[in-house]
Amino acid sequence: MNNTDLDKAHTYLVPYKGRVASGIIDPLSEATLCSRARMSDLRPAMTLPPVAHFLDHVFAALDADSVDAQPFAMDHLCFRVATTQRYDEMKALLSTEGTLLGEHSVGGRPIATYALHVALVHRERRINVIELPAPKPGSPYPEGWEHAEFVIDVEPAVFASRYPQLPWDLSGADKPMNACVRLNYDGCSVKFHRRALADVIMDERS
Repeated sequence: MNNTDLDKAHTYLVPYKGRVASGIIDPLSEATLCSRARMSDLRPAMTLPPVAHFLDHVFAALDADSVDAQPFAMDHLCFRVATTQRYDEMKALLSTEGTLLGEHSVGGRPIATYALHVALVHRERRINVIELPAPKPGSPYPEGWEHAEFVIDVEPAVFASRYPQLPWDLSGADKPMNACVRLNYDGCSVKFHRRALADVIMDERS
């Protein structure tokens, strides 16, 4: 991706980044999600399945565990595919609905990240970034939404310590780059980290 594409993606993400602390974007500011000069390019995102059922499940699971995620921005969603062919197809589709922020090899498989031109909406939240991993060799996943990630205001291990009764996955808590902690639920998982994925990717490219 060239610098023009990065600048374009940043235009879409700046309003979102400015509201990380509140976690909720003012619905009156919808027009600021994209450059006014690009408003004529907007169209409904039709390439991904609806998020309502998945996110209702995520928030119901967190509520059942009394985890308060309401103050935090939902940084991005992860969409899984079962085959490398579907990975290539979804990349092509997402490229028509967003800007590729980067594609990196993690654990021996590529992961692509896109900033959407039109955010996915769930209640008062808008999700601007989609992570698309290729399947791990020998570990196929059913296609669909897999996890949601929140940007929190403390170190992930500190956040997890607030809920010591929960079965936290702390395997990512000591990562040097954007450490995270995870809760695994039936049909989904939820991660909590300090920095937005788009910021991390853009820093890596600078």
